[in-house]
Amino acid sequence: MRASHATDPRRGFTLIEVLVAVSILMAIVAMMSMILSEVTRAWQRGEGRGERRRSARSLADFIAADLQGALLPVETVSKAGQGNLQFLVNPPSAQVPADYRHADAAFWQAPIATESSFGDVAEVGYFVKWMKTDASPEPRPVLCRFFVNPSTQDLSGVLAQNPDFKIYDPANPDAWLAAAVLERVAPADKKSGYVGLFADNVVGLWLSCTGLDGAELPKPFDSRKGYPLKVQFTDSAGTLQTRTEQRYLPAAVTVSVAQMDARLAVRLDPVAATVRALSVSASDAADFVVRMQDAAKTNAAIRPLLGGLRTYTTQVQLINGR
Repeated sequence: MRASHATDPRRGFTLIEVLVAVSILMAIVAMMSMILSEVTRAWQRGEGRGERRRSARSLADFIAADLQGALLPVETVSKAGQGNLQFLVNPPSAQVPADYRHADAAFWQAPIATESSFGDVAEVGYFVKWMKTDASPEPRPVLCRFFVNPSTQDLSGVLAQNPDFKIYDPANPDAWLAAAVLERVAPADKKSGYVGLFADNVVGLWLSCTGLDGAELPKPFDSRKGYPLKVQFTDSAGTLQTRTEQRYLPAAVTVSVAQMDARLAVRLDPVAATVRALSVSASDAADFVVRMQDAAKTNAAIRPLLGGLRTYTTQVQLINGR
C-alpha cells in the first residue's frame, strides 16, 4: 500500500508553505527593524538631551571657575581715582554697550593669567552677543569670553606688556573696559578667527550677586562701591550692638545659562527679536524658560524652540568675598 504524503519525510515543501514561511520571516524582520529604529531614536534623543545638559553645565561651571578667584579692589572708594581692580556686573553703557547684556555681562580680574612674565592677574569677562554669521541672515546668539593677559607675545616669541591690559592705569581707572577694547579682545567674528567666541547658541546669561548676609545685591554691581553689611557684635559691657561695614566683593555669585540646540538654531531667525527681549527681561534661566513658554501660547514660531532649550544654574563662593 502507498504511504501517505502527510507522513512521508521525503516530501518537499509546497510553494504555498514556502511563501507563508517567507512572509512570517519578513514580518519578524520588519518588526525587529521597527523596534531597533525606535530604540535608536530614543537613545539618540536621550543622548542629545544629555549632551545639551552637559554643554550648558560645562559653560556655567567654566564661568564659575573663573569667578572663584575674583580679586578685591586694590584701593577703596576714597581713592577710586587711582589704578584699581574692579568687579562689575552690567557696567555703564559708556564702557559696555547695552547690546552686550542678554541679560547680564560681568567683568573682573583674577590670578589666572596664562602667561605670567608681567604678573599672574588677568582681566576676565563674559557676555552674550547677537551677531550675524554666514549661516544666517538674522543675528544669532553667542557667548563671548573677554580675556586679557598682562603680556603679549609676537610671532618671534618676544614678550611685551599688553597694551589692552589697562586695569592699573592711574590716569584712567576705567580704561581697562571699553567698547573698543571689547571689539579687539573678543570680536567673535570670522574676520578675527573667532577670537573671544566661547559657545554658540547661548540665548541668555544671568549673574546674581549675594552678600555675606545672604541677601541678593542689586544690579548693576560695582565692587569699588561695594555694599553695606550690618554686623552684630557684643561690646565690652556684654550688650548686643549693630554696626554697618562696607564690603566690596559679593560673597557668592549665581550663574545661569540658557542654550539652544544647534539643530533648532535656524528656527530662531523669525523670532530672534522676541527671544532677545525675553532674555533681557528675565531674572535667570528658569524665569526665561517660563517667559518662553508663555510667549509660545500666542506665538507658534516659538513653540518648536522649547524642546531644544537647555538651562543650567550653579553658585560659586568668591574666595575673596568673605
